Amino acid sequence: MHNSAGWAEGSVLSFRTDVSPNTPAVIVDNGAAGTSFTGTWSTSSAADPYGSSSLWARDGATYTWSFTPPSPGFYDVSMWWTQMSSRSASVPVQIEYSDGIFETTVNQQTNGGQWNSLGQFYFDSAGSVTITALGTYPVSTCADAVRFALIKTNQRPTAQILSIEPQILEKGRYITFSGKGLDDGSVGAYEWTSSLDGVFGTGPTVLISTLSQGTHLITLRVCDDMGIWSLPAEKTITITAPASEVIVDNGAAGTSFTGTWSISSAPAPYGSSSLWARNGATYTWSFTPPSPGFYDVSMWWTQMSSRSASVPVQIEYSDGIFETTVNQQTNGGQWNSLGQFYFDSAGSVTITALGSYPVSTCADAVRFTLIETNLRPTAQILSILPQTPQEGQSVTLSGQGIDDGQITAFEWTSDIDGQLGTTSVLTVSTLSEGTHTLSFRVCDNRGIWSEPVEQTVTVLHAAEEIIIDNGEPGTSSTGTWAVSGGLNPYGADSLWARYNAAYTWSFQPQQGGLYDVFLWWTEFSSRGYSIPVLVTHQGGTTTLYINQQTGGGEWNWIGTFPMEAGETYTVQIRTPNDNSTACADAVRIIRQ
Repeated sequence: MHNSAGWAEGSVLSFRTDVSPNTPAVIVDNGAAGTSFTGTWSTSSAADPYGSSSLWARDGATYTWSFTPPSPGFYDVSMWWTQMSSRSASVPVQIEYSDGIFETTVNQQTNGGQWNSLGQFYFDSAGSVTITALGTYPVSTCADAVRFALIKTNQRPTAQILSIEPQILEKGRYITFSGKGLDDGSVGAYEWTSSLDGVFGTGPTVLISTLSQGTHLITLRVCDDMGIWSLPAEKTITITAPASEVIVDNGAAGTSFTGTWSISSAPAPYGSSSLWARNGATYTWSFTPPSPGFYDVSMWWTQMSSRSASVPVQIEYSDGIFETTVNQQTNGGQWNSLGQFYFDSAGSVTITALGSYPVSTCADAVRFTLIETNLRPTAQILSILPQTPQEGQSVTLSGQGIDDGQITAFEWTSDIDGQLGTTSVLTVSTLSEGTHTLSFRVCDNRGIWSEPVEQTVTVLHAAEEIIIDNGEPGTSSTGTWAVSGGLNPYGADSLWARYNAAYTWSFQPQQGGLYDVFLWWTEFSSRGYSIPVLVTHQGGTTTLYINQQTGGGEWNWIGTFPMEAGETYTVQIRTPNDNSTACADAVRIIRQ
């Protein structure tokens, strides 16, 4: 809602207040249907009334114009009065609209005989405008006409509660509330409220485990893009006392065994009996947690002199398997804690009756007591850029964790390179060539890791290229080499020689692998047809013979050779054993 003082809490929208003559409007003149009053109102002699007349009063009289909107929407509310020197400069006005009541004042000593906007308000049901004629003689207040001009139609949105899961609503258990909003525009806000706990969510879906025990009136309302809230959708739920412990007695549902187990005569069993066995028999108690969280796992056995002092116990919980032993010669007939473990899925406790006669092992009951609810966090990979990097190129990995508590740790892992880093955003340039399955997981403040999320990234081979021109570092020579007049050299020039000369290019590859070796020379009529070229490589030295009468002014492949990273290799060209010349220009080495 808007008025001359600015925006007020309620229905908020910005419109022009200079209403077009063609805007649909409802005008309620004084004395017309929809008006009512208290006190005494008399016909005024002031000039420029709306219609045939205006009224005046004092001494606390009130005048009301009632309004039923022809269409739901935002209306500009304007008032017309007649102006006189006796008029009040501060007339109280109360506007009752669909989402509340707005109060303001108008100065009737000015702007008489025209429409004066009081602001814009949302109506989808009956409303009204009321003035109060405060003051005594000679102060007067005018009641004339009120106009409701439609600015924009807008249907009030509707809220729907879709589901509340699970159906068993225990204190401390995670409950998912799901709802939606329907509107002729769009829904921009949500509000979930409990009659016991107040507002507890502001999205279409809310996951919560902190609702109080008792009967709640749950309400959902939604707000549209014009700032209008729906009427609340309601549903009653009852949060019961928490299922804080689950006890699985021998023979009950959830138990299984191997071997032979007999009823024991030992005193103080849990329930009606306990069992005993030997010779490798096993007994298992299975458990499905009512809520994810940390549980104390305790065991009850009956005590006898024949009991084993070292009974193997295996606890399978959500994040692994824990093994321990218990001494059943002591602490019989009571609960004995085995430790606290995290369960958000089915787990189990298994004992093994090792030993032969006369050693025995007791199987009685296991108790799972909820210590603290804790939802397993969820990991999300937000982006991996670039999607197809080259080997050695920087790759930025970005992820986040979602939890009912706090995220305290991160882990990125490659199935090729192992652990990459422990931050939510990570930049690496050491990913090996190949297709990686990148895994990301997060850990909450209770030490529980999320399930990993995965994304595949292919790191492309990065071709290593080395080019060495004549005269650059890495070159050396014997004999006499002069600048050649041959056309199309690589770089500024090429060199030539004859009679017992050699030119050598030395290099160190940064990566191991197979390398293609190319030579560049310039053609000349004196060039040799069979010029020796010696290439050293991982396997030794290979001698090749090249024809420099052709292929001038371009790269010429001379072979592929294995080379190790960091080792020094050479390409050497020698003058032929005749009167012809050899050209030394540039060498190019490219890793395949």
